Amino acid sequence: MGLAIPLRNEITMNSKSLLWTVAPLLALAWHPVVAADRIPMTSGFGGFTLFGPSYLNVKSNLIVRAPPIVLDDVGDARISSIFDAPSANSSPGIVGGGEVNYTFSGTRTQIFFGNRLEDLLRLDMVVGLGVRQQVGNAGILAASARFTPLDLEVWADPFVEGEDRQATDLDSPGFRLRWGQVFGTGLELTVTDRLYNYGNDLSGEWLIAEGRLDPAQRSLLDRNGDILTLQALYRLEFEHHRFEPAFQWVNDRRDGAAIANKGYKLQLT
Repeated sequence: MGLAIPLRNEITMNSKSLLWTVAPLLALAWHPVVAADRIPMTSGFGGFTLFGPSYLNVKSNLIVRAPPIVLDDVGDARISSIFDAPSANSSPGIVGGGEVNYTFSGTRTQIFFGNRLEDLLRLDMVVGLGVRQQVGNAGILAASARFTPLDLEVWADPFVEGEDRQATDLDSPGFRLRWGQVFGTGLELTVTDRLYNYGNDLSGEWLIAEGRLDPAQRSLLDRNGDILTLQALYRLEFEHHRFEPAFQWVNDRRDGAAIANKGYKLQLT
């Protein structure tokens, strides 16, 4: 028996694009949202909040739900073939989050707790707890622990055909190091490492039961493991607009050899 499924980049089970068709945000700010990248000159509490309704159109054969950003299931419980592209599913949702921080003006140090809008827009439920430090004209250094109080729901075995698939949770803790405003410029450098823990990863079990996958090859589909991301971003600010082109190098070091990969990403926020 051989591995009768597409692997690596050819595999159609990968998440497709997440398309925001309507995403109004009501920002109730103690400071502007960009305050997350700056340290105030006075000591005390600060932060910002974000809240608003959203509407998403998602194409994915992996994701089931991302509460509360996605209120309904956006994945099809039953598919006819793992070689078919995923269908589009729409769902209303709620975007909510922000940050609470405390600044020590004498040392230019800030402790913070919260999430970032760009993570929410990618259905990443991560929250960070960390510290920022102004280092003279060199910029702002930040280190934070990352954890997911609300797990993303995914399919336990996404390779099941013609039967209803079962959901499981994905927990992805990790850490993030960021160097912002590098020597007074808009350059920002980030290192993020996340450990992906699936509550019940059954990838390939159905294929084995159907005789389409050698049991010895089951480990090739193991989705647990860590992903290291290096990012260089440049922030361009105008009077009423902010553009953030970014370049990423991703080293997906998960345990399954058919899942792990390395590659580059371009992104514009």
